[in-house]
Amino acid sequence: MKQVGFDFIGTRHFPDDLQGTVAVGGFYDNTLQHHRLEYRDGVFSTRQLPNLVETTNKVFRPVDVRVGPDGAIYFADWY
Repeated sequence: MKQVGFDFIGTRHFPDDLQGTVAVGGFYDNTLQHHRLEYRDGVFSTRQLPNLVETTNKVFRPVDVRVGPDGAIYFADWY
């Protein structure tokens, strides 16, 4: 799976259990992915959570993601 563009969720507009998670553009699989960073034994890894956006439309290619000052998640679509 290939990803591009990401941003950390850290806004009071989202519940506590989503704070510090990452929204990631899934360019090749037409999704806006959601990941949780984990740190164990000196190694960082991610655990993928349910996608924030997904579609079968092959022209949807999210290439950048940002959490705005208003708390919304914005993403740039290549198409």
